[in-house]
Amino acid sequence: PIKIYDLSAGGCFINSMHEQQPDVTMILKLDLPDQPSITVSAQSLYSRVEFGFAVMFVNVNASTQAKLEEAVRAALAATGQ
Repeated sequence: PIKIYDLSAGGCFINSMHEQQPDVTMILKLDLPDQPSITVSAQSLYSRVEFGFAVMFVNVNASTQAKLEEAVRAALAATGQ
């Protein structure tokens, strides 16, 4: 399991103690609040040593994109933003 932060419709930050090189493609299974899990392809962008790395979601289909956008809207609403 991984912990993600700063989820957006376009990517997220993954908490990780190992360093990740840029431009690595990976498959992520994300558990979204109040929705079924989704699977996305992601590409690493940059890393922060012993903290984690950022990824950009790539080749996301319309249905998955809509679920991501809804999850982000719900998270913002929950925080009052």
